[in-house]
Amino acid sequence: MFQMMNLSQQNFSQDYGRPDCSSLASQALKLYRNRMSTGKLQRIWSKIRRHPNRLLDLNSQFTRSKVRSQHYGGVKPVLINQIIGTEGRLNDFDASFNPLNEKTRDRWLSIATARLLGTAMPAVELIQVGDFYFVRDGHHRISVARAFGEEAIDAEITIWDVNRPLPWEKETPMAQLCPEAV
Repeated sequence: MFQMMNLSQQNFSQDYGRPDCSSLASQALKLYRNRMSTGKLQRIWSKIRRHPNRLLDLNSQFTRSKVRSQHYGGVKPVLINQIIGTEGRLNDFDASFNPLNEKTRDRWLSIATARLLGTAMPAVELIQVGDFYFVRDGHHRISVARAFGEEAIDAEITIWDVNRPLPWEKETPMAQLCPEAV
C-alpha cells in the first residue's frame, strides 16, 4: 500500500508541478472500494463463525458510575489493533475500520486523497480504558490509515480509570485466586 502512495506523489503534471488530482482521486476510490469489499467479506465470515465483527459501544460498556476518574494522557502513537470501540459511530465502521455504508464515502475519499497528497493529518481523539481505546473523533482517519497499511496512528488520549473487571476481561474465579478457600 505504501508503494501506491509513493507512486501517486510522483505523478505530477508537467506544466504546473502539482499532483494529477484525477489520478489521486481514482487511487483513493480504489482504496475505498477495496476496504468496502474487504468489509463485506469479513461480515460474511463473521456470520458464518458467529463471531461479531463490530466496534464496542463505549456508552453501553460503561455507565458514568463505573468511571472513577478521567485525565489527559497526552499525544502518542497507538496501535490501531488496540482500538476496539467507539463513542458513537457503531453503524459506520466495523471492528477492522472497514466502512459499512456509502454515507462514509465522501469523507473517506477526501481524507485518502489528502493523504496521497502528503497532507499531514491531525491526531485522532481516543479514550483509553485499560489497555484498549475507543474512538471519540477520527474514525475516517483510522480507516484510511489502515487502508494504507499503517499499524499505528497518532492520538490525543483521554484516560478513563474505571472499576474492574472491564467488560472484555474475564473475571478470575475465586477458586483460581485462592484454591485453598474453596
